[in-house]
Amino acid sequence: MAFPRLWWLGGIGFMALVFGIGSIPAARSMAQGGQPQTIRNIEFGRVNNVPLLLDLYLPQNPAGPLPVVVWIHGGGWTSGDKSLATTSVQVQQTSRGYAVASINYRLSGTAKFPAQIEDCKAAIRWLRANAGKYGLNPDRIGVWGSSAGGHLVALLGTSGGVAELEGTAGNLDQSSRVQAVVDWFGPGNLATMASQSLPCSVIDHNSANSPESQLVGCALPSCPDKAAAASPVTYVTPDEPPFLLMHGTMDCVVPPGQSQELFDRLKAAGVNATLVFLPGAGHGGPEFVTTESRNRVETFLDAHLKTPATSTDFSLSVNQTAKTVEPGGTLEVEVATVPTTGSTGTVALSVALQPATSTIQAILAQPTVPLGGKTALSIQTKLETPPAAYAVTITGQVGTLTRVATVTLTVSRIPRDTTPPTVEVLAPAQGVAYVSAANLVIDVLWRSNDNTEVISHSLRWAGTRNGAQFAELVASGLAGTTQQFQMKVTTGDAVENGQFTVEAVDGAGNQGRGQSGRFSIQPPEMPDTEKPVVTGVTLNKTKVKRKTDPTLTISWQSRDNRGVVQQNLTYASNGVDFTTSVSSGLPASVQSFTWTISSTLAKSKVGVVKVSALDAAGNSGEAVSARFQLK
Repeated sequence: MAFPRLWWLGGIGFMALVFGIGSIPAARSMAQGGQPQTIRNIEFGRVNNVPLLLDLYLPQNPAGPLPVVVWIHGGGWTSGDKSLATTSVQVQQTSRGYAVASINYRLSGTAKFPAQIEDCKAAIRWLRANAGKYGLNPDRIGVWGSSAGGHLVALLGTSGGVAELEGTAGNLDQSSRVQAVVDWFGPGNLATMASQSLPCSVIDHNSANSPESQLVGCALPSCPDKAAAASPVTYVTPDEPPFLLMHGTMDCVVPPGQSQELFDRLKAAGVNATLVFLPGAGHGGPEFVTTESRNRVETFLDAHLKTPATSTDFSLSVNQTAKTVEPGGTLEVEVATVPTTGSTGTVALSVALQPATSTIQAILAQPTVPLGGKTALSIQTKLETPPAAYAVTITGQVGTLTRVATVTLTVSRIPRDTTPPTVEVLAPAQGVAYVSAANLVIDVLWRSNDNTEVISHSLRWAGTRNGAQFAELVASGLAGTTQQFQMKVTTGDAVENGQFTVEAVDGAGNQGRGQSGRFSIQPPEMPDTEKPVVTGVTLNKTKVKRKTDPTLTISWQSRDNRGVVQQNLTYASNGVDFTTSVSSGLPASVQSFTWTISSTLAKSKVGVVKVSALDAAGNSGEAVSARFQLK
């Protein structure tokens, strides 16, 4: 088999060109319509302080608000530039009364998906926000792209309203939806590119080095979620704009099956879509700019961007059409507004019940939504709701146009169980205490009762147990059962104001609880055999003159595990002893005592002060001071 034509491979680099970095060369001279007005390098957004730019081409003599064609270049998402559109067939649409915007987007070497689609959506929002300044029609914006650009325009078409692909690059109050898509040989499902490749394929799409893998940042087979998030087929819904897909039957870069798969998905959803295969054409080529091909594209654009809509039209849909709930139950419904092609506006929603009743309340999360938007409807019944069937009618209105969706709500005759189970905690009782130093086992006994099955009990210790709390989930029990749980308290644990709480949940979700009487656990007393410690007996001087300075200050520190109840000071000198009792001290207390020296004590005698301490258990400890001299 002869290698198929990749007619544009000369001189620029294989991979960049096979993914269509530029646009198809013009088949007609620009002179036919005159040179367009060109405004280059307009900043339409900014990401990480890097500007995003577009070039805007306008007719020489614009008439009225102009429909817009946005051209998105290819290049395997790795290369390409907006400037390559300068002499393209796309820019020539200015001679036919269109404004043309050629945009740049972040390439995969700089940022991974979804950066590329975020930038494209930012460009659409900018065009709408600045439509008045440049004479554009904000309700008539179409997109056109080839290869990687075809992928991005298809994604613009299918992901309208997908918040996670919007990005943050400005004008977020504007819509990024488009009204027409021209997709030339763009990927539609990254995950199936390898399996659809023709025998002449020049790319291993599943390789980590393929343009698609580089786009999402991983080899496609290893990250199916990322491949799906970057694929236009993932987001197809019935409210997509019209599509024109064109693909060469001998495309050795992007398999023709990619356009077929996207087309099939669009048609299954009821979207206006057309698929044209160009026999023998490769990844681009002159077949795309023949008079027949060009007329096909221009007719498509005119039909959807120039022909005014005769009226705004839309439909309402709900994700629940019939539901039975118990009295007191709630039904959640999603209401979607689906516009027809070219329709824009805001839908005013209202809800009514037949027959009318005050025991059912219908609450719309948003009473007004833009066409294409969704909102939640919560239908809440009260316990006293009579058993009956109700027609819930949701009405949407845009101007004078009204559309209706209905939900049938049946309130069952089964009474809702609102009675909580009863729980009695029978033990432990007041006064649980240690009788020895062994481990203590407490039996927690309780009884539960309910009109339906009790599905779980949660046993909680509500007191303080060594500074911590714990919860114990125990086995399920039937109505009217008595159960027991044993808890082991280890030696040394102490509990103040202990209490067990038992909570029971029945099959209807009702909760009951019961609590035991309060109790305490005291560990046995251990004998105190430790002596108090007395240290640091010091005197403020070592020589004392009785007549001029007859006092001495004595300081010391005592320490004990239960508190010192008494300290005694003893002085011995010249054969005379005396004892002075001082106040009690707490553990680790520092005390001092000032003693007035008796005149009867002999001069030049050496004295020693001794401090002894007695604790509550009768243990005694002592310490002495350094010697001192009386003069």
